[in-house]
Amino acid sequence: MEIQIKIKKYLTLSILTFFSLAGYAKIDVSISLEKAIEKAIEKNRSIRNKKLEIEKLNLQEKGGWNKYIPTLEATAIYFYFDNRLTIDLPTATIPILNYPPVDGKIAFDNYGNLFNRRVMAKMLLFSGLQILNAAKALQ
Repeated sequence: MEIQIKIKKYLTLSILTFFSLAGYAKIDVSISLEKAIEKAIEKNRSIRNKKLEIEKLNLQEKGGWNKYIPTLEATAIYFYFDNRLTIDLPTATIPILNYPPVDGKIAFDNYGNLFNRRVMAKMLLFSGLQILNAAKALQ
């Protein structure tokens, strides 16, 4: 008898707890059908992946057409040097003059500036219709 009372007590307590918690766990159904469909579409991964693929294809198409845009490249280099240069050549005489043009070591100052620049323009004239066919294939 005492066990039956405990079971009834626990059963009643469990049922009351279940129904009181079930009230908090209810899904809010006040959202309209259109909003529910929009949320489902937003949450759907396959639809999001398809949208990203479409965006990727659009960017690839724009990138293909960008190959027709001319490019301009420019570089410049500046170099300054200042040093003392010594050249040690073997002594030799010129037979006709009987005079050595170089007498052993020669030393002289070496200094100067070097400046180099380059500008290059590139433009695609004809691609064998590769870019045009690739852009059509992406559409």
